[in-house]
Amino acid sequence: MHEEFALHYEKKWLERFGLVTYGCCEQLHEKVDILSKIPNLRKISMSCWIDVDRAVEKMGNKYVFSYKPNPAIFAAKDWNLDLARDEIVNVLEKAKRHNCQVEIIMRTILTFRGMPERLKEWTKMAMETVQSYS
Repeated sequence: MHEEFALHYEKKWLERFGLVTYGCCEQLHEKVDILSKIPNLRKISMSCWIDVDRAVEKMGNKYVFSYKPNPAIFAAKDWNLDLARDEIVNVLEKAKRHNCQVEIIMRTILTFRGMPERLKEWTKMAMETVQSYS
């Protein structure tokens, strides 16, 4: 249905541009095959609610995996940066096995419990974690 009722029409617009990114919050790990019909597709954006193994396996090195980690980490009463690091490491390890390029974009932060320093700490941790995989 996605291909018939959405992608069929979206492709007509997407083809007018250079390289494009497709996706958001939907579990697109099951739809990489139909997305590959977008001739100028460069990135597929997926949320934390996907099956990372299947996503990176299907994307391989053909697309950039634009991963959106779980923003709920900022809202937790107890700040657990190790949990956030584990999520990123999990994605990077799986992507590395399939030679899949990853970008990490934290989005949809609704609250950080009045502690904006969490944003700076998370960013520092994410950069250090990613650099260790470079």
